[in-house]
Amino acid sequence: METKKSEKFLSTLNAARKGDADALFILGVMYENGEETEQNYAEAYKYYKLAAEQGNIKAQVNLGVLYTNGYGVEQNYEQAFECNLVAAKQEDATAQYNLGNMYYHGKGVEQSFIKSIEYYQLAADQGYSDAQFMLGVMYENGEGTVQDFAEAYKYYKLAAEQGNTQAQVNLGCMYYDGKGVDQNYVKSFKYYLLAVQQGEDNQNVQYLLGNMYERGIGTEQNYAEARKYYKLAAEQGNINAQFILGKFYYYGVDGRKDYIKSIEYFQLAALQGDSEAQYLLGCIYNAGEVVAQDYVKAANYFQQAAEQGNTEAQVQLGLMYYYGRGVEQDCAKGLEYCQLAIQQGNGDLQFDLSNMDKNEE
Repeated sequence: METKKSEKFLSTLNAARKGDADALFILGVMYENGEETEQNYAEAYKYYKLAAEQGNIKAQVNLGVLYTNGYGVEQNYEQAFECNLVAAKQEDATAQYNLGNMYYHGKGVEQSFIKSIEYYQLAADQGYSDAQFMLGVMYENGEGTVQDFAEAYKYYKLAAEQGNTQAQVNLGCMYYDGKGVDQNYVKSFKYYLLAVQQGEDNQNVQYLLGNMYERGIGTEQNYAEARKYYKLAAEQGNINAQFILGKFYYYGVDGRKDYIKSIEYFQLAALQGDSEAQYLLGCIYNAGEVVAQDYVKAANYFQQAAEQGNTEAQVQLGLMYYYGRGVEQDCAKGLEYCQLAIQQGNGDLQFDLSNMDKNEE
């Protein structure tokens, strides 16, 4: 069933039929976004093309987007490049930025960081914040130019002041590490927080905010706020946040002890391969103080951690084999795991191991 057209759509359509380039462009926007009518990329393409043929620059840019994404037309990076080039020559900042991206990624044109910088610069000079951000990235990484942290800082700051959250994040990193600017944890915290408050859903930034609140770096120590940001990061799969939240709940940091939640977060981190979480879970099930004692689960977690080189887990696994707890008793294998821990730097075992050797004899 066809969607009823609004009065705005019908009046725009009427103007477009008379050849009005701006109306043709607006009609394309309506169809692309599903505004005032049903979404229809093929129709959007049709009207953008008609408008572009009359010299509408914004229509050229939007045509490039449709070609890039394959919306309403077969995906064609070369055509997308040509559309953006036409608009960029007429100083359209969005088109210049798009060309910078295409040269950066080598889409529709041979990759060239130098040409990428050239087009990003043109857009950045017009105040295009995404282009300023990308210039910051390229100067920070030394892509197409000499690595220059001061220039990276300059462009990140320009973009950050316009509300570009990615630039705010990177600016926070530069202040944290003292790259291109004097180290300043207070300003680092400020930009991380600003980015998150403006909707930046970056798990690493959420983790860093949690860490700064926990340790009182750049802000007053606040365990409740630390927990809040760790939780946001953990929900997105941040392994470090999951492990730390496990410790928060286990030890009752800020007075909220919850062994069940602690184990849940340790398990999330363990599933992602965190050897410390695997080791601690092994200890929890081995001790049987906060959950039912389960030597099989303990041995399994110690095994996972030991295989990653965790020397404490290797020791515990060695003891499990030596005494036959959760695994079939195998004194020789127990000694092997303990010996492995010593070889990897756990020197505290030397005396205990010599006693185990005598017992085996």
